[in-house]
Amino acid sequence: MNRSEIVKALAALSVTEANEVVNAAHSIRNTLAITELNVGDTVRFDARTRGIKMGTLIKLNRKSAKVRVGQVEWKVTASLLEKVA
Repeated sequence: MNRSEIVKALAALSVTEANEVVNAAHSIRNTLAITELNVGDTVRFDARTRGIKMGTLIKLNRKSAKVRVGQVEWKVTASLLEKVA
């Protein structure tokens, strides 16, 4: 199935079905993000109004992670984290 066929199939979905697809996509994105990260990695994330934060990954959960930025620990959705090389 190519991209245009997928878009056509998505356009035909009901609101409930579209929500299910979105939830599945979020779950897959979180899983992929977690598999690429390890405790001790340096990561960054956008804290919205507080700007881009960079810190050390100290704990990984199924959907979220704890990142130490200076003396502060942030609980962050895993899909928002980006590994810093």
